[in-house]
Amino acid sequence: MIGEAHQAAVRSAAEFADQIARMLYFASGAFHAKHPTQSPAKRGAAARFARLVLPLLDELTAVPQPRVTLHLVQTLDHIAAADPKRALLIAASAVTADQAYWRELAGVHAALDLVRHIAADHREIFLGDPQSTTAVRRMLESFIRVGWDQAIELASEPDELFT
Repeated sequence: MIGEAHQAAVRSAAEFADQIARMLYFASGAFHAKHPTQSPAKRGAAARFARLVLPLLDELTAVPQPRVTLHLVQTLDHIAAADPKRALLIAASAVTADQAYWRELAGVHAALDLVRHIAADHREIFLGDPQSTTAVRRMLESFIRVGWDQAIELASEPDELFT
């Protein structure tokens, strides 16, 4: 049996991870605009921010809490232009590890939006790259397991995503 002190420490660590994920979400600008047109200077700053924050977002995938995962996916969607494949792989890792996230309506929407945006803007990462296509399939399968029609529809049209 896990002691109360251990449970309190786990809750505290999860809350801390949630605060970090939320701060990174707001710092990325994802809250204010989904895909704004940016000046070259802002794109450069966004790319630098992404390079610095991607390793931290990757580490936060170890905290399978729906609030944390949602902020990770939304932040990754916003900064994906800097490194779309890495953003996709981190998102897939977060989503597939968080079974409670699969049941969240906001979760399925955020994950499928990220997949659609990357497929539309960076289709090249799917061409001849089994790691990227496997990551998308794993994410979609997570949502299909709990019956999300949106994921089933997207999975049934792989040619639209990957070609």
